[in-house]
Amino acid sequence: QLTVAELRQISLQGSYKSGINIPELGVTEVFNEDLPTCVLVPGDVSPLRLPNDIITAATWNEELAYRRGKALAESSLWGGGNAAARVPGWYAPAVNIHRSPFGGRVGEYLSEDGLLAGRQSAQIVIGAQEKGMFCYVKHFAINSQETNRCGLMTWADEQTMREVYFKPFEICVKE
Repeated sequence: QLTVAELRQISLQGSYKSGINIPELGVTEVFNEDLPTCVLVPGDVSPLRLPNDIITAATWNEELAYRRGKALAESSLWGGGNAAARVPGWYAPAVNIHRSPFGGRVGEYLSEDGLLAGRQSAQIVIGAQEKGMFCYVKHFAINSQETNRCGLMTWADEQTMREVYFKPFEICVKE
């Protein structure tokens, strides 16, 4: 139902927001959050801030991960009392695994264990979805650094990628 021009606008201007208003399709420009520890509504108001995902994963408690997703989604609905400030989308959880303590986004990743990261991230997404928030599960695999990451070549064999690095994303999506 979108025109090529509308798709182009969404693609080019949609960073952290929908990037377009199309009232006839019910599409409004909305802001989406990119912090795994809180949901900042426009105006930098946040009713809730949580410790990073490493702390949640370290508990091995799936109910806690579920409640984390649900609580963050609930805070997105708050919107400072302004319904227009609601944050419907969340760039989280990050399902890459800890490959090095020096990685640029290690604080966003749950664990070095693919099964643990997958199960925890799945519960975070389920909790968030129950409150109507949609999640952009991010950093699919092998994101090892922030500086010059687009030109980085990281080597891993197929079996390791399938059994270790892709596992959290696979579990999260399937569950």
